[in-house]
Amino acid sequence: DYPVGYIADLFCTPGDRDVSSRLLLAALDDMWSRKVTTVRIAASPGSWLHSFACWAGFTPLHAGFNFDMVRLNPTLGVAELRGSAAWYLCAGDFDII
Repeated sequence: DYPVGYIADLFCTPGDRDVSSRLLLAALDDMWSRKVTTVRIAASPGSWLHSFACWAGFTPLHAGFNFDMVRLNPTLGVAELRGSAAWYLCAGDFDII
């Protein structure tokens, strides 16, 4: 049996490695105490969270999923959403876990 832990959200200011590291270590400590053997985190390729996760030792799996964007406010543009580097999405934003 190989228990898997999921980090659904790691919400912090992009670029703040100190706070991100503290949050990640707290989550990992909790998972370690629960005998979790594998930890997963979802991050958009090219995003700061993806870069941080790789820096912290996570190995990209290159798995993915598709989703549709529904513009609830017609005055908002969609051009800003074309590059995933500008996204701040976590697994907790979706029903993928």
